[in-house]
Amino acid sequence: DKTQTSTTPTAVSAADPSRGRGPVSLLRWVYVGRISLATAISVAALFSTSPLGAGLPSSRADVTIVIVALVAAVLFTAFSSYHTHYRRRMPSHAFLYSQYLFDIGLVTAVVHVTGGVASDFASLYIPVIGVCAVTMPFRSAMLVTLGAEIGRASCRERV
Repeated sequence: DKTQTSTTPTAVSAADPSRGRGPVSLLRWVYVGRISLATAISVAALFSTSPLGAGLPSSRADVTIVIVALVAAVLFTAFSSYHTHYRRRMPSHAFLYSQYLFDIGLVTAVVHVTGGVASDFASLYIPVIGVCAVTMPFRSAMLVTLGAEIGRASCRERV
């Protein structure tokens, strides 16, 4: 009696990471984007002397939020990269959920310190949702989309 195995790829397939396909390769770009966003907004916050009208954080609390976000992004990305690229573990659904929820939190922090819902950075929720939609099943992607909407709605317009 032969056991038949399915070759149909799932949302978290075991594609060869060295060939540039699959969620591991896509996660590499997520890591680059996360660190780039956190670094760029931190540099802007540290060197900004303009009021919030220019869309850059300038209050002491905003700078603190941005610096904490940068440190958290670096630590979280280092752990995630170690897990997926050094240990070569395939990301589970729980791991992917943690990635997308962290990114939603990071984007929410950036939107908050750059003017709330009127911020130009509010459109950064779209790539997070898009990557999630490609790597997760439909219901999971809808749950992450709901999280992104809650994050966006939590940012009030700043006066």
